[in-house]
Amino acid sequence: MPIYKKEVSVPALSYKTVNFSFSASPRGERAVSGVLYPVKSLNFRTSGEGMGVVAGPELLCAVQAFGEHAPAAVYVLHTAAGPGIVFFSQGKLYACTLTEADGTLSAPAEIATGGVIFAAPPQAAYFVDAAGGPALFFFAPEGCFVWNGEDFSAVTDAPAAAMGCTYYERIFLVSDSVGYRVYFSAPLDETAWETAYRTAGYVDLAPEYGRIDALIPCGDKIVALRERGASVLQAEGENSDFSCVSMPASFGRVFACSAQAIGEDVIFLSSDGLYAHDGDKARRIADEWFSFAPPSADPQCISAVSGGEYILSYLTVTGERRTLFYNPETERGFLSDVGLSAPVYGAEKGLLFSEAGLCRRTSDVGENRLTGLWESGYTLFGLGAGRKLLRRLTLFGKGKIKLTIQGEHARNKLVYAVCLDGQFFVLPLLRDTSFSFRLESEGGECLLSGLQAEVAALKGGAKEYGA
Repeated sequence: MPIYKKEVSVPALSYKTVNFSFSASPRGERAVSGVLYPVKSLNFRTSGEGMGVVAGPELLCAVQAFGEHAPAAVYVLHTAAGPGIVFFSQGKLYACTLTEADGTLSAPAEIATGGVIFAAPPQAAYFVDAAGGPALFFFAPEGCFVWNGEDFSAVTDAPAAAMGCTYYERIFLVSDSVGYRVYFSAPLDETAWETAYRTAGYVDLAPEYGRIDALIPCGDKIVALRERGASVLQAEGENSDFSCVSMPASFGRVFACSAQAIGEDVIFLSSDGLYAHDGDKARRIADEWFSFAPPSADPQCISAVSGGEYILSYLTVTGERRTLFYNPETERGFLSDVGLSAPVYGAEKGLLFSEAGLCRRTSDVGENRLTGLWESGYTLFGLGAGRKLLRRLTLFGKGKIKLTIQGEHARNKLVYAVCLDGQFFVLPLLRDTSFSFRLESEGGECLLSGLQAEVAALKGGAKEYGA
């Protein structure tokens, strides 16, 4: 019996050329036609020339580091003569001075602590003592101590503290045994902790909200981040005038070392993302950065505030240390592999500590270009919901780019290594209903000015074009 081959009708295709520009910001309420918006964008910025990768942070480091010592924490004591630097290393505290003119450090000298050896870096708060001089108040399981630049003394009457802060003329400490209790000292006297009218005492913050995970002074209030919400303590003037309001919140477990006050907000990392709390409510922020480098379950946070930026260094799920530089006013930021290696307490002048030593954040303009990641949503190219053939794709700009093209229903995706100098085209010949594009810069200068696609709607014999 003869076998006949069935003729297949292949329709002539009419191709449409579609031109796009790029946006580094997600689609807003007023999306503009002809613009590709990202569902994810990291370290890209949109300018008049196109979409480019931002430069990495420049950190101005001290000329002289800490010698053979490897600080696990750094403390800054601001004096009229300049910053006095105290650091913790292997159970002991050391002091040196920073020369602002050239960034050099004097030789470290061990602080005589009367035999106290700290098992872990103590926390500290900068304050002005009763004599009107600057001092550091240390609190640790070993006790509470004061260093004024010359003398180190124990505060024997202070309660055992889990954490603390300074606010106006008092020191506030969270009880190490009663997790919702906050002790406060007498005004201008860090040694007076005996409960008395108009002097020292304690306040219990709504026990039903659980333990206090972080205690941060912010503007005209102290924000206590809790297990199951937050409390705002108004603590100016006499203690009889103190007041507190507690409120529920839906954020996860707070990592205390991530919490910093900046402007009217307290920004902090929790187990389910980065949040900003303004004293009334918490809102989630900066999700786009953490989607690319999610924190581990134990992120070992180091945080700071410098030049209007919130800076957070943390461990990712892959064990790498990354640092987020985020400006809450512009809601812009970038993620860098420049890591901070120790927290800095009392750093009103924006001092940081990296592997290179004591440093300052100076600028985001330089040649240290970050890795940029950008991913679009699925686009229909204005041709409706039917199947299409993506024949040709052209990128315009310059830089080294990895381009990934993905069909909405396709199992496979196409990946191209592109060395872009003006324009570069590929012939994907992909068939699907819609397509997305992912761009990854490989460091160095990168500027993308546009994308052009040649695409046709499949009709009639469309099944013969199935992927």
